[in-house]
Amino acid sequence: MKKRIALIAAAALMVLSAMPGCSKPSGTTSETQSKASEQKAVITWMHHVQEESGVQYMKKSTEAFTKKNPNITFELTMVPQDNYPTLLKSKLAAGDAPDMFDVDLDQNPGFIKSGYVYDMSKQPWLHNFITEPPAGPDGKVYAIPTSIAFFGVFYNKDVFKTAGISSTPTTWSEFQQDCSKLKSKGIIPIASGYKDLWTMTCSFHADKMTAIAPNYEDWTKQLEDRKVTWANNPKADMNSVLKRQAYVYDNSQKDPFGTTWDAAQDLVVTGKAAMIINGSWTPGNLETKDSKINVGMFPFPSSEDASKNVFAINGNAKTKANAYYGMGQCVYSKSKNVDAVMKYMAFRATVEDGNLYQQYAKQLSAVKGCSSDFDPSYKEWFDAQKNGLVADIGAFRRDYSGQLDTAYNNTMTNFLMSKDRNAAATLKSLDAQFDKIANLNK
Repeated sequence: MKKRIALIAAAALMVLSAMPGCSKPSGTTSETQSKASEQKAVITWMHHVQEESGVQYMKKSTEAFTKKNPNITFELTMVPQDNYPTLLKSKLAAGDAPDMFDVDLDQNPGFIKSGYVYDMSKQPWLHNFITEPPAGPDGKVYAIPTSIAFFGVFYNKDVFKTAGISSTPTTWSEFQQDCSKLKSKGIIPIASGYKDLWTMTCSFHADKMTAIAPNYEDWTKQLEDRKVTWANNPKADMNSVLKRQAYVYDNSQKDPFGTTWDAAQDLVVTGKAAMIINGSWTPGNLETKDSKINVGMFPFPSSEDASKNVFAINGNAKTKANAYYGMGQCVYSKSKNVDAVMKYMAFRATVEDGNLYQQYAKQLSAVKGCSSDFDPSYKEWFDAQKNGLVADIGAFRRDYSGQLDTAYNNTMTNFLMSKDRNAAATLKSLDAQFDKIANLNK
């Protein structure tokens, strides 16, 4: 699954906002809900969830909803992440979009300008979430996140025990020491499946969201606006990020760029590798492969100051200037099944569905009131929360828009695969590419 990675849990009552090119529906909420329940509808849902844990949740959620609403069924289509953005854009442009889809709207602002996504900002169910979905610069909500997502290091506890590691590393030096211990026992320290490029991006995310995000909410926006540079920025030490990521690469199995995400997970499940650096969907994936695996997690330890090594989660923008639309579930504004979709979203906002999400997807639901004791692998996350090691990074954006994101990923790939690993030259090159793209877009 990708960066995001990205299922959503949200919900709505049937008070509908105006859709582009359409007038507001008449009638009361109860009348609209009654009408939706009487009409037959097949909700089309396009997604890029490949992990079995996420797929199982979608199956259980839609089945539970259809059992309560037999006239509403679903047609789910999985598209691999590498092809998903292009296909979604094509379908939207052709007027043949699915009723539901997930997307990062900050990477695709044209979706809003073109009126492709349904405005959900007036829905009362927005209060059902632990952190309300972000309202963008226009004050409207178009995307609903499903989970409290974060990035970190996920590890096989039994493998750590075999290597004589009794506690998780809290600093970068301790992390390096543990990697050395693992190698001395013939164990691969880190499994990296960079053939699926988004997994490389996730490793960089885990690093940046600890090292940069907590005190630099608008860094990505400033980079895109060319107000700051990649090189020589004291608030964002990307030079050190590159060096740490080179260390991760060098302490992975042979040929990370020839290894898939699925194969990398297999290395951890079988005990050949100890750790994998990715997102909060990882425990569910590993446990689906082997229900007996003993999974743990800890923040990526980018600093020598243990108090700065935190699990970082997005919340609402800390300042109006940094307002963002976010990543999550969107509804196609021209869908003929808007009423039925919104009724399903209402179900998604319930504790019942939130607990289904935690049980099967093995991730923290964004819905208020869900169980905090749903999976042993999350004990360390809740411990970190109690100890002040979970940080709200507000509107910090992990990814970049359009061509900028492609330039970033290609440059990071070339850096890791190069022989000289010249971090300073790499950052200067990235600045030059961002400058060129920014000038073309003026």
